[in-house]
Amino acid sequence: MRVLVTRPSEAGEKTAAKLRTLGHEPVLQPLSAPIRHPEAALSALALPHAAIAITSAEAIRTLSEVADRLIPFLAEPIFAVGEASADAARRLGFTNVAAAGGNGAALAARVSAHLREAGQSGVLLYLAGTPRAPGFEARLAEDGIQVTVAECYEMKPVDDALAALRHILAGERIDAVLLYSAETAKRFFAAVKTTAADEMLRDIRFCCLSSNVLHAIPAEFREKASVAVSPDETALLALLEPLP
Repeated sequence: MRVLVTRPSEAGEKTAAKLRTLGHEPVLQPLSAPIRHPEAALSALALPHAAIAITSAEAIRTLSEVADRLIPFLAEPIFAVGEASADAARRLGFTNVAAAGGNGAALAARVSAHLREAGQSGVLLYLAGTPRAPGFEARLAEDGIQVTVAECYEMKPVDDALAALRHILAGERIDAVLLYSAETAKRFFAAVKTTAADEMLRDIRFCCLSSNVLHAIPAEFREKASVAVSPDETALLALLEPLP
């Protein structure tokens, strides 16, 4: 299958390599790119906190830019949304890393349980990006967890990405599109919102990382969409297997 990868370049290249291993042909067109603020992350780490939380490996990529200054923090408990972000934290040198179930609600539950079991009432430091879904912070508020949010990276639209995307879709066939976030799904469908959209997207399958992503797809295209059984890339790529 020819599979469109909409992730930022660094992550997208890794996905492309996995797709080739599976026998697919990746087509890379990032719709966003990170602007990183590692000093903001370091300033936040210097403040009192009981644990760290991350909802994307992009937070770890931001920290990697100041890796030589992280030594005082590497033994602190860090809670990652899933295995991919947890592995990224371990590779950077963090030694006390726990992975949640792949979404914000599961991560919030894991953090809350840890702080209760440890008898800690300290602040959770959330190394966050913008824009982001509100679910993680909302669940923590319900649990009475005090949170310091450090916005250490921004996902900005790539210049000319939408025009390039329309060019790709109007050219050679695309069999499937991988959608990792609701924000990316919104950008994708905004780019193809033309009178020719139905024709361009008629035979394309949309593979969504989560139900939040599915809900960002216009209703008329949802019948062509499927959601990974768990919010991780292995499950997402499994959606590319031939339909029964």
